[in-house]
Amino acid sequence: MNLHEAVQLTAESLDRAIVIFDLDLRVLTFSEHDETVDRGRLAVILGRKATPQAAEMIAASKVRTSESPVLLAAHDDVPARVVVPLRYKGRLYGFLTFSQPGAEHIGDISPEFMGDLTNAATQLAPLVAVRTIADEDEVDFRQSVMSDLLSSQAAERTRGAESVKAFRLLPEMSEYRVLSLQPVNAAGRDLAMLALETEEATRAVIRATPFHSFGVAQQSTGTLVIAGPLDSHKIVTALKNLTLGVVVGGLGGATSDLAELDSSLRESHIAIDSLIRDTSSMRFLADWSDLGLDRLLLQLPLASLSVSDLPEGVAKLLENQSGIDLAHTLNAYLDFGGDAQATAKDLHIHRSTFYYRLDKIREVTGLDLSDGVVRRELHTGLRIAHLAGLW
Repeated sequence: MNLHEAVQLTAESLDRAIVIFDLDLRVLTFSEHDETVDRGRLAVILGRKATPQAAEMIAASKVRTSESPVLLAAHDDVPARVVVPLRYKGRLYGFLTFSQPGAEHIGDISPEFMGDLTNAATQLAPLVAVRTIADEDEVDFRQSVMSDLLSSQAAERTRGAESVKAFRLLPEMSEYRVLSLQPVNAAGRDLAMLALETEEATRAVIRATPFHSFGVAQQSTGTLVIAGPLDSHKIVTALKNLTLGVVVGGLGGATSDLAELDSSLRESHIAIDSLIRDTSSMRFLADWSDLGLDRLLLQLPLASLSVSDLPEGVAKLLENQSGIDLAHTLNAYLDFGGDAQATAKDLHIHRSTFYYRLDKIREVTGLDLSDGVVRRELHTGLRIAHLAGLW
């Protein structure tokens, strides 16, 4: 349901003609309502902005700092109006207003109606929050173009590429890449907040790559096409400086043809999956070209894997009482190519402690760690287990 539809339903349930403003008192939307002409409301709708007098009264009412509705007194031939602050997650995003003829104090409104009004404001606030940072008409157009551009159908991709060129959404460059964005720890979280985080991240990256990026945000996924040489530092900085939540990005491979970006999209999803699955990396951006073996491993059915599916040595290690610590130790040892001193330093443990753990690993697995084939099997198995969330 979009904001306008929600406002219309709210107006009908409250039996009031509603206008929604953003923080700059510009009209975002209003309800279609049968009523006697309200000159104040009419002036606002025609001007698409609160009248100067109304703006002064709203400022004087201190509704921006209020947690509850306030009443603006009647003036000239404009009846009294109720102004409701619309807050989401503690942040003010806009105002709901309607006329209340004859009221002189906010207490003149019945407690039952105030309860309904509070519930309505709670429902509308997240929609207003999203709308204030994304114009719906512009977003609809961009989403349509992006949908064509990244379609699985060649004809639709060609149409999308032609739209990008016709509307000059991107400069003509020798290469293009897809960047996917996603909030971390999204499972079970409020969908409206995830949409806000994604919208903020998408716009932050667009600002960081002016004239070289075209993107849209849908629900909890942002998708951008980046044209030309990539400055990953600017993208990482933009993601690090977000205010609403933590969002990470995955970059697909480059292509010279705008109409062939579907493979880059798939690669960007795999790249972002590497960050979502491996939070220990503490990175904000993953690049398909840097994934190495993970390119393949991340395409395995990781969600359905169990310890019993792993190589026997890895399974024995993880089933041990100290399995997680031993897995960390062995993985670091293999990462450092068998360099005991570098491994102990990286793990911040004494070398004698490291050698004790190494002996324990040999005992548990029954394997010869000097054997190259064994090392390969253990290293790959540990990586798969980690990506699958088994340690």
